[in-house]
Amino acid sequence: MTSAEPASAPAVSVVVCTYNRPDLLVATVRGCLDKATRRALPYEIMVSDNSPDGYAETTLRTALETLPESRGVPLRVVRASPPNISIARNAGVTASRAPLVAFLDDDLDPDPGWLDALVDTLNASGADVVAGPVRPVFTGLDEADDLTETDAQTCWWCRRDMGAPSGTPIVIDGPRRTRTMIIGTENTLWRKATTLADPAPFDPAFGGCGGEDLDLLMRLERRGRRVAWCAEAGVSGLVPASRLAPRYQLLRAFGGAQAYASAAVKNDPRPRRRRAAITARAMGQVLVYALLLPLTPVLPRPRRRRILVGLAFGLGKLAWRRKVSVYQMEQRRESQHAPPHGRTMP
Repeated sequence: MTSAEPASAPAVSVVVCTYNRPDLLVATVRGCLDKATRRALPYEIMVSDNSPDGYAETTLRTALETLPESRGVPLRVVRASPPNISIARNAGVTASRAPLVAFLDDDLDPDPGWLDALVDTLNASGADVVAGPVRPVFTGLDEADDLTETDAQTCWWCRRDMGAPSGTPIVIDGPRRTRTMIIGTENTLWRKATTLADPAPFDPAFGGCGGEDLDLLMRLERRGRRVAWCAEAGVSGLVPASRLAPRYQLLRAFGGAQAYASAAVKNDPRPRRRRAAITARAMGQVLVYALLLPLTPVLPRPRRRRILVGLAFGLGKLAWRRKVSVYQMEQRRESQHAPPHGRTMP
């Protein structure tokens, strides 16, 4: 599918990976077309369709017929199978034509001038990758049983804000690593030649559990590549109430810890030493939070949740060899409550 032929080669390829979320995909593409640039920065949108039935091209062709053709933004769809987020990202990168690649998840809505800000910070900082803020927008909270705004405050993984000026370095690994946020592929801009030149930059071994972005960023940091913060390039992301439930947050913590430990051991020049260090810290973490468990019945919900999540983090670091397929479990559970068009979360 091509919505328009470019007058010149695009400066940026915006890769949107999607899996069974047609309504959200259309909203994300519309948001990108409406607000990505305020200075006519030439870019293309590359949708990487990771769904089994390949819905993206038909859905977008139908939904975008009413958009003005004068926008001049090429829109293409590439099929990526089997379902695996790494395969989807790699397919989008391979099909991209620009020297810069931005990643925008299919549940994100960019701020006006989002892409301009990413490009400006990349050029000014000289970094190889820049990442911007992610603000959660919670949906279905009123209809959810036993969930409140207090639970939304415990959603550590769905918001990203370094609280620093643009150009501030982000350290991925090691004792000086940035601890104020969780870095991921969503809302990032990459220099293709220096960061995405490997045949399969995102490792498919992480494609079911997550951590494919952390694995790549750790690898790039070992090669001397640099990551920087871009405070002005914000996006909003939809978070369904089901992701605030204790069961999901514990699953997310356990799987995230597994992905971290696996990526850290894989990318460390001394993997045995790194594995031993992670194991020792994890055992201490499990011991501390296990001792606090008897207190949880009398503690406020946020503190109780932090103890349980901390315990899940420790256990995940100990059991990292057999990674939990977090994405697939999310899809199966949330598809049971999806509306007719289906809005499963990849």
